[in-house]
Amino acid sequence: NVSQLSTDGTNVSEDNNLDKDGYEVRRYSANIQHQLSSRSAFDLTLYQNHGNSEYDGYTITTDYTKETTQQSISGGFSFSPLDIWDIKLQASSSQDENDNYEDSVLTDIFRTERRQLTWQNNLMLSDNALLTIGVDKTAEKIESLATTYTETSRDVIGSFTEFQTNYGRHDILVSLRNDQYNAIGSHTTGNLDWGLNLSKELRITAGYGTAFKAPTFNDLYYPNMPWGVGNPNLRPESSNSFEVGLQSTEKMSKWSLNAFRTQINDLIEWQCTTNCATPSLWDDVYQPFNVSSAQIEGVEASLERRGDRRDMKVALTLLNPRDTDSGNRLQNRASATLRIDLNRSAGKWRHGATILAQGSRFADSANSRELGGYTTVDLNSRYRLNKNWLFKGKIGNLFNKEYLTTDTTYQPSERTIMLYMSYSSSQE
Repeated sequence: NVSQLSTDGTNVSEDNNLDKDGYEVRRYSANIQHQLSSRSAFDLTLYQNHGNSEYDGYTITTDYTKETTQQSISGGFSFSPLDIWDIKLQASSSQDENDNYEDSVLTDIFRTERRQLTWQNNLMLSDNALLTIGVDKTAEKIESLATTYTETSRDVIGSFTEFQTNYGRHDILVSLRNDQYNAIGSHTTGNLDWGLNLSKELRITAGYGTAFKAPTFNDLYYPNMPWGVGNPNLRPESSNSFEVGLQSTEKMSKWSLNAFRTQINDLIEWQCTTNCATPSLWDDVYQPFNVSSAQIEGVEASLERRGDRRDMKVALTLLNPRDTDSGNRLQNRASATLRIDLNRSAGKWRHGATILAQGSRFADSANSRELGGYTTVDLNSRYRLNKNWLFKGKIGNLFNKEYLTTDTTYQPSERTIMLYMSYSSSQE
């Protein structure tokens, strides 16, 4: 696969660098799979992404650009020593490089590397019971030309097991994982999920799980630079969640209702620490901190109806994300989201509309800066000329709505119009 996209862009910051900020990106990927025998196979995947982005920085008269290169290679080998035993060996390596320029002068290079090895075993204990056991090792490293990190590498060794079974109308999944970090110690997480088919078209589910999130290198060690600085005293996030749901499994009309509650300890949030009260946002300095205790409660409801010519999907999410110590709402989280997708087919044509409504949110942990809610409308249409040619068009943000999702001077996309033409070679 080969693809390229370029655009002159728009002025994403109205009060700084009054110019258009464009970007271009080129992507290449290749994949090969080969069945060596009835019991063995291998696969190889290559990927590269190279882009150039213009952006507005903290100095009004300076032109900022960033060149990024992402590339990865992964290979796998699978074989079956026994009829009930499948083994999968996987190795991957990925690199991410960012070259930063100011007025076409190279100022810094950030290069990250991630390598992973995985050994997974699948054992069919019976016709309806599967046991998975495996280990993996991950090595991460970061390098920089002008930025000095206190720590530049991290190793993680993980072990995991999962058991899936079903009997009668019941489905059960149990999983357990342990991760050994060379810098922050050992952490164990797990899940227990259960489902029951009440009838052919109605299903009830329940689940409990724990999670763990380690701070990134930037969270911990990012040096004191404009706009931000790391916090080496950060603790990892840990959480536990409980969810119950009811779903309809009809083919033409589906609906679901889910309620969940997540308790998070040591939630990592980037908060403004310096110059926060000044009118200009360009001199604000942010640093990550742990929110000692946070709780997110919510309800998700969806309805999907499909017909011969028309289909509709409606999804509603209601959230109550709170810092349980202060009672404030967690920053940058909307309490309500509604999405409606409508589509209609007529011969070779298919037309659609998407309506997205987001409630208000707070830009800071003190809940002193509120960002208003907003609604956007997108339109799309496509025409199938024949089995080979397809034409598509899309209008994003039809009414050119101005809104913010974070407290910055960067503006979201204005109205955009995209036209697509694709050709696919196919044989009948």
